[in-house]
Amino acid sequence: MKVITEAIIRAELKATEPEVYYIPEGKILSPAAREYLNQMQIDIDYERNREKTVVKQAEKKESRAPEQSAGKYVDYETGAGYSVKPEHMTQLFGNQLVDKDHPRIKYRGKLDRLQADTVYAQTVIASLEKNEAVLKDLDDIL
Repeated sequence: MKVITEAIIRAELKATEPEVYYIPEGKILSPAAREYLNQMQIDIDYERNREKTVVKQAEKKESRAPEQSAGKYVDYETGAGYSVKPEHMTQLFGNQLVDKDHPRIKYRGKLDRLQADTVYAQTVIASLEKNEAVLKDLDDIL
């Protein structure tokens, strides 16, 4: 299985800014590549879903365009506008809202938990003697 790194992504997307990056069959994204795509606000999907996604995006663009100006917040999935943020939704980025049980929000929670566990491990290890190398490695992970 081949890993797609951030450097590979940067080289591929140097001249373009697609809305979706499709991961080819048998390959995986490195965490740095995934973070880079998220920062660039490029959605990630698998190659096998390309045809379905293209149809959905076309439908989303058609339904989203007139409604975006209807409210202060916009539903990321449907494009619906809201003047007040609904309680069951959270901000994905900017004024884009998703349900609190959306997969991207769950993923963010898991990353937060990993960071918290890493910091906790660092505090425990720091109280012991001569563990500078382990602390440095954990800091790299963090």
